[in-house]
Amino acid sequence: MPIPATRENLTAALARADESSRAARVERIEWLAQHYFHPGAVMGELAVLHMLEEARLCFISGHFVGALLLATSFVEQTLSEELENVVPVQERRTFELMIKAGRQHLPLPSDLFDRTDRLRLLRNPFTHRKAPDHPEAFGTRFLATKAHPATILEADAKLAMEVMYEWFRRTLRSA
Repeated sequence: MPIPATRENLTAALARADESSRAARVERIEWLAQHYFHPGAVMGELAVLHMLEEARLCFISGHFVGALLLATSFVEQTLSEELENVVPVQERRTFELMIKAGRQHLPLPSDLFDRTDRLRLLRNPFTHRKAPDHPEAFGTRFLATKAHPATILEADAKLAMEVMYEWFRRTLRSA
């Protein structure tokens, strides 16, 4: 029968875990500082602003799938809001349709929409079940690149953070 963990044992184990992951977290904070944008007080939808912050915290902590999902959700919500009074609701039914509509109707760089669509494709296997051999499936990407899964996920999360902060910067309005 396992010995129940005491508060002291848990505290010591967490200290060891913190120590072993500290250097990687510092590197991620330094990388993120190049992309992070915080203009001061920001007003907006609470859920969307919370996703922005949680994506940052997930990335720093190395929770790359969480960072990818939250950042992509932030981008999707932001794009939806930008298109709300621009295109009919049927052109905003899916993220893919919103990206197409945004390309046509929003004064934003084409490469931002290219990266946003790439982000959508990276997110899809985590939110929509794919066959194991589907070209967008994470396992397929792993086998094709022969890179460690954490390396692939970190690169995906970095793209997600860059795109999220660019959408945030480009759609921020002053009161």
